[in-house]
Amino acid sequence: MSGHFIKYLLGLLFVLIISSVGPPTFAEPIRGFDFPKRIGQFNLGSIVNFERAKPGLGYGLPYNAPGVKATVYVYNNGISNLPTGIDSRIVKHQFNSACGDIEKVNSDAQRYRADERFTVAGIPLLHAVYMYTEVKPGIRKPVLSHLYFSSLKGNFIKIRITYSPDETPNGERLQVQFVESLCKILAK
Repeated sequence: MSGHFIKYLLGLLFVLIISSVGPPTFAEPIRGFDFPKRIGQFNLGSIVNFERAKPGLGYGLPYNAPGVKATVYVYNNGISNLPTGIDSRIVKHQFNSACGDIEKVNSDAQRYRADERFTVAGIPLLHAVYMYTEVKPGIRKPVLSHLYFSSLKGNFIKIRITYSPDETPNGERLQVQFVESLCKILAK
């Protein structure tokens, strides 16, 4: 066998080994959390670094499943020593601010489940649900948008999950599974 052929075989073997391993399970750590590239049926898109524009704005992690968009925001607004949980005034203020943002951007937003409080995998969450009409060129469709909010490890954690109940009848189940899985990851 020639040296070129042996190098070719070794190179081919290397490519086969690397491709069988696949991509790493976790994206790079973000503010003390290891976010996976996949959560259930949701795949992680390109992470947005808002810190570049203004320190404290953190990161946005877009996860997508068929018919469902989920984005996890991790930030501290430049505030040190954020209390953990959902009972502090500053966390409630940030939650209300996030609700206000939904209402400003979507003029027809109707808040039909508001200020729910519950714990998932040991993570306390504030929760609100909105319904509004998503308008894109040639398309108008009603969507549900869930907002979950907490503070953990010195960061605000904001989760937005949006889907059309008409187009994605399993959207409610998918969003619940996403939040449950994500909270297990955040609790580590």
